[in-house]
Amino acid sequence: FFLMSNSRQSWMTIGRETTSGTAVKPSKSIPYKDGDFQKKIEIKANNPIKANRWNALNVVQGKINVEGSHNFDFDPNFAVHWLSAGMGAHAYVTVSSDTTAFKHTLTIADVIPSLTAEQMKGGIAASDTNRQGYQVNRAFGVFVDEFELSATDSIVNLAVKTKALGLFDTALLTADVTAGATKVVSLTNVEGLAATDILNFWKSTPSSEQATVSSVSVSAGTVTVANLANLS
Repeated sequence: FFLMSNSRQSWMTIGRETTSGTAVKPSKSIPYKDGDFQKKIEIKANNPIKANRWNALNVVQGKINVEGSHNFDFDPNFAVHWLSAGMGAHAYVTVSSDTTAFKHTLTIADVIPSLTAEQMKGGIAASDTNRQGYQVNRAFGVFVDEFELSATDSIVNLAVKTKALGLFDTALLTADVTAGATKVVSLTNVEGLAATDILNFWKSTPSSEQATVSSVSVSAGTVTVANLANLS
């Protein structure tokens, strides 16, 4: 199964986390020009044998990092969310009697906030392939590592580089589940999911449906959904 998006293509959706590393359902949509979150797996050589002519080289997997790199047209209405995440503290007031205009004040803080950010991949209407061409990547525990402002031909670009604790894309069922209300679903990975998320479940024999998450248990590797109708 996979997560259903809160945004549209060429837009990413972000939200500040209350507890760092615990995903929230993002709600602020920001247009971006290009970029992605990528998992980077460290590969370490493991060759303890000495004086061996064959000298077989084995490798083991090290830690998995998640890094992001995105470019945005600088728009104060959107850029402030990245700038404040990079600096730490953000306050704003309305300008005069115009309640649609704001003055933002950014200050450096000892502790910077973390974000949950998601991007939609593929076609949202891919019902002809049982929605298997549709995917949403959600990074959680996202910290702004650096940002850069540059200008070319009167166009100001905001480049943001991030590091994240993890990335959710898809997960597999680890136990059978039947149709019904208030179902507990065991999955290979639940980190990055949050209550009120809408998940898309599918199986090889054409069957696909959406279910709303009621709660998430990272320790148990389960999510509780309100209802499942046709996956029995």
